[in-house]
Amino acid sequence: IVPLAQIFSSLPYLVREIARDENKKVELFINDNGLSLDKSILDELVEILIQLLKNAVAHGITTKQQKGKIILDVSLVDDRMLVSVEDNGQGINWQYILEMAIKNRITSKAASKKMTIVQIRNLIFQPGISRGAKLSTTSGRGVGLSLVRSKVQELGGDINIISKPGKGTCFKIDLP
Repeated sequence: IVPLAQIFSSLPYLVREIARDENKKVELFINDNGLSLDKSILDELVEILIQLLKNAVAHGITTKQQKGKIILDVSLVDDRMLVSVEDNGQGINWQYILEMAIKNRITSKAASKKMTIVQIRNLIFQPGISRGAKLSTTSGRGVGLSLVRSKVQELGGDINIISKPGKGTCFKIDLP
């Protein structure tokens, strides 16, 4: 059993480095609620968090923002671990995600017209979908969120997205 604070201590440095490479100002706030976890689960969780933090800096926070903010919160509720990674960035352009899915033949134009909002939101977890317009060290390959979802599912959990244009995005993970 390892305290989250011990493992999470390197995350602010990671966010600063990515932000510097992306020419952005971003601060990470961590609320671990003094929790500790089994090291094997924690190692998996850290991989997920690193990808979500990279996404928040590369895709959520914009260079126009004076101060980007990411909040990582981990809590226990009824024997379930709830993890959220929330940014105050631009939010997700779901129309762009849908267009990319059509372009990359993940769905057809005809099928896309019948999709529910939940189905459209789930497209972001498909390989080949990237919000990055260009390839960089942190984005543009279209594999990050598909890996996040598979890791969360391997741990028996679920992941959801709440995103508001101009307000930011929150990835919520629910693990047993």
